Amino acid sequence: MTMPLAADCCRFASAAFQSISGLHEEILDRDKIAWSFIKLYYSAFYSAHAILRLFGEAHSNFHQKHMRKISDLGNASNTPPPFELIGGLHRCRVPQGQTVLQCTHTKVSGGHEFFWACFAAVMRDNSSEIVRMGVLPAVDTNIIFAKLESFTDCLKKDGKDKRLSALRNDLQYAHQLSTWFPKVIKRRELTGYSGVIKSWTKDPMSIIMDSNDFGLSCYTASCTFVVALCRTLMARIADRSSERDSFASVGPMAFIKDRKC
Repeated sequence: MTMPLAADCCRFASAAFQSISGLHEEILDRDKIAWSFIKLYYSAFYSAHAILRLFGEAHSNFHQKHMRKISDLGNASNTPPPFELIGGLHRCRVPQGQTVLQCTHTKVSGGHEFFWACFAAVMRDNSSEIVRMGVLPAVDTNIIFAKLESFTDCLKKDGKDKRLSALRNDLQYAHQLSTWFPKVIKRRELTGYSGVIKSWTKDPMSIIMDSNDFGLSCYTASCTFVVALCRTLMARIADRSSERDSFASVGPMAFIKDRKC
């Protein structure tokens, strides 16, 4: 299962970096403000998909033709699936220490909201694991735990991890938050958002997220944090890989090098 997950990491991270590249300048154009915030969301969404795959989990939409192919392969090898294969959104995971892929049909209507809830759960589990293992100095452990907790707090709305997807809906479909003509966000605020977005190439620990803010400031910082975290992980994989042309090097990091981000 390594190759498919690596390929997905490559394409999602590359799409994320391409989406956010130059966005700090684009958002200052009053006619591109709204779509800049929407692009920022999808950059974070793609980054989160890439990060999840690094932890052996994927959220994928299988069409019925995919299911028929799997059934055909099973029948050809005399191992037909013992249950009906249904198309739709599936949560796929590689259990720790195993080489099988477990796929569960989610049967949910709000795909983005469900995805962020799963992503938040993985972040919470890993922050708790860092504390439990004690492999880092206490000071570093506390800083990382607090940062991840700050991020997951920013996802919360009405008791669910849906704030980013809800704000994106407000921007894209309800045309709210003063991002569409004739309403205009003040230049001073846009400059601040631009500075935060630009920090996606820096240490994600330097990005400040305030869960008490329910508007674009928390939205911008949270989205940028996810992209910065993805970039840091990809850079670490590329640097430590024994393969010169690893999936991180030939895809997302190659884009960053080409664009001089």
